[in-house]
Amino acid sequence: MSKALKVEPYVRMVESNVKSPTGDHWRLELGPRTLLVGSNTSHKTAVIQSIELALTGAADDIVGRSAVRDTALLMTLSPGSTLETTACLSDGTEAYFKASQDQNGKVSKPEHTTEVDCAGSLLLREVRQVMASGTDSARRSFLEWAGSELDETDIMAEIPTDLHAKYRDWAEHIQGFNPAHTLLNINDYVSKRQRDLAREAKGAKSVVSELREDIGDVRASAIKQTRYELDALLDRYASAQYRPDLLPEGWRHVDVAHETVLCTVNQELDTCLVCGTEVGNEHFHRVLDYYGDASEKVDRTRQLLKSAELKGEFHKLLAKLTEQSQSTGQSTAAKNTMVKAIDLQTEAENYKNYKQQIADVIGRLLEKLIPNFCMRVNEFLPKGWFFGVQLKDGNKKVFRVGLQDDNRLRSALSGVEWATVTAAVGMAIGVSLPHNAPKLIIPEDRAWDAKTLSNVMRGFDRFDGQVIIASTIRPKGRPPKNWTIIDMDQWLEEQIEGQAEEADEAIKEITSEPGPVIVVTRPANNGPRHVSSQGTSILQGLGFNGEQILRMSPDSAAAIIKNGWTIDQVSFDADGNVLGRGA
Repeated sequence: MSKALKVEPYVRMVESNVKSPTGDHWRLELGPRTLLVGSNTSHKTAVIQSIELALTGAADDIVGRSAVRDTALLMTLSPGSTLETTACLSDGTEAYFKASQDQNGKVSKPEHTTEVDCAGSLLLREVRQVMASGTDSARRSFLEWAGSELDETDIMAEIPTDLHAKYRDWAEHIQGFNPAHTLLNINDYVSKRQRDLAREAKGAKSVVSELREDIGDVRASAIKQTRYELDALLDRYASAQYRPDLLPEGWRHVDVAHETVLCTVNQELDTCLVCGTEVGNEHFHRVLDYYGDASEKVDRTRQLLKSAELKGEFHKLLAKLTEQSQSTGQSTAAKNTMVKAIDLQTEAENYKNYKQQIADVIGRLLEKLIPNFCMRVNEFLPKGWFFGVQLKDGNKKVFRVGLQDDNRLRSALSGVEWATVTAAVGMAIGVSLPHNAPKLIIPEDRAWDAKTLSNVMRGFDRFDGQVIIASTIRPKGRPPKNWTIIDMDQWLEEQIEGQAEEADEAIKEITSEPGPVIVVTRPANNGPRHVSSQGTSILQGLGFNGEQILRMSPDSAAAIIKNGWTIDQVSFDADGNVLGRGA
């Protein structure tokens, strides 16, 4: 590590029982740059998972999952009923995690405490998630990473003038931790608002459609009834089309003429009472017949006139009923809802336009910022490796990352290349993070070749955070001087041997004075029955296996240890419970 580069803080020591080979806690000291070298069963993953748990309360690489917080799954890392790990940082602070389960397998809520904010310490978790996401999500994240130095002026320069007032209003209520983050938060708000408005408009249109159907049913029923009544009336009075003004002029006073002639006939007069002309009574009889027919026609005409009036009334009734059906409360509700739907749809279209405008802003900013960000990533890559990002494929918006080979982006990377590139991206985004929290890069354990590993270690040496690499091989040639290299196979062997020696010494000590012969009883069904880690080690030294130890109560285990009974001196029942007998 160069003299100018200071890594602070970093995990200098981890103490844990994760995957403990002895059941007891183990300890490992680390440097700012650490290479864990060993076979696939040398405990490298256990070290990494212990650090992850202590810093973030979650561990990776459990049943193929990342950031696992499921306590039941986490307990599979424990050799017993308790899972415990502590990370001690170089600045004196600590991060601690503990989980446990009872004899019935029930897990309790884990205890996780940190003296500093370690939520974003494992930078690669976020990078891997982004790389596996869709185009829009990846573009969003890379703008946030690449635009950490943008100010408000830079943002407003890309926003259309007619959107400035609207954007400033949004920005006043939607804040981010920097201008780029504010832009992205506004983009999220606008997108959500557009979706919500479109959904509300669709719902309003559906309500209008239902109301219209109901209104149509009401209106149709009213009109049908009115038309039925009207048709019946017209059938009854079909001759109502005649008009009184079509009658002869002399028939206007036919009632008076009829009464006069009737009187003349009744008195058997020969002279007309009106004009005095003598025409004979027989003539008056003929005239009476004439005026009698005329009177009937007048009466019938009057009846026809009455029917025509009724026809007009029904026409008025039809118009009234139609008007009423059109002005029902339902109709008013439908009208109001339709107005609302139109307003919502209009607003949704506005926000759709805003969304597109902001997306264009993000695109233009990315095109400006990505080249510099790629240069930042390249600082941590091996010599001759060049990171690249593709934002467009013709007119299509895309997001592809990889290595540049002769002006061509190669996205289909090998496992080692991908692990190196993602780690370098994590280092590039870590540069802008606060210095009071640990920044840790742990690349995937890939099939490194010696030469590539050596080059990668030199590239990573320029990162101001902590780096831990797990590998089955050592780097080619002389390793970088700033790196701590730990032989994990040797370390694991020392752990096992050390525990065995401690167990042997403990057995010698407690068996130096023989105790009385006692019977080891079956443990009670209630109460704890867990044996301490040290006791477990001693019992293993006496020949007992894990299942047998798990069935013992602390008192039974203490009795066996105190008397130095070996496996062949203790009997078990059919279920494997200790019955015991003294030697």
